[in-house]
Amino acid sequence: MSNADSNLVLLVEDEVLVCDLLEEALRDRGFEVTVARDASAAIVLLDRFKSELGGLITDIDLGSPMDGWSVAKAARALQPGLPVFYMSGSGAPDWPANGVANSTMMAKPFPLERLVEVVTAQLRPGAAA
Repeated sequence: MSNADSNLVLLVEDEVLVCDLLEEALRDRGFEVTVARDASAAIVLLDRFKSELGGLITDIDLGSPMDGWSVAKAARALQPGLPVFYMSGSGAPDWPANGVANSTMMAKPFPLERLVEVVTAQLRPGAAA
C-alpha cells in the first residue's frame, strides 16, 4: 500500500536540465523531492525511503542497462500501491506491455506544468490543480 499522506516523491531522470526543471516545479507545488540520475541510485533510494514515498516519477531510458520499467517494478515490489508516473520520448508505445498496473505515462515532450498537475491530482486528489 502506498503512503498516501507523504509529500515525498522520487524523481528518476538522467537528463540534468529536465531533472532540475521537474524538481523545481514539484517543490514549488509543495512536494519533497529526492532525485536519482540513474536506475542504480534509484534502487538505493527506493530501499532507503520505501515507507516514506508517496510516488515515483521515472524516465524510461536512463542511459544504462537498467531502465525505468525496472525501477518501477522494484518500487512496486517494495510498496505495491505506490503511484508510478512514467516519462518517455520513445517508450510510450511500450507502456501497455512493460508498465506496472495502474501507472501513468507522459509522452515527451510535454508541458512541465502538465506533469505536475497529473502528479498533484493523483497524489493529492482534493488539491486544486
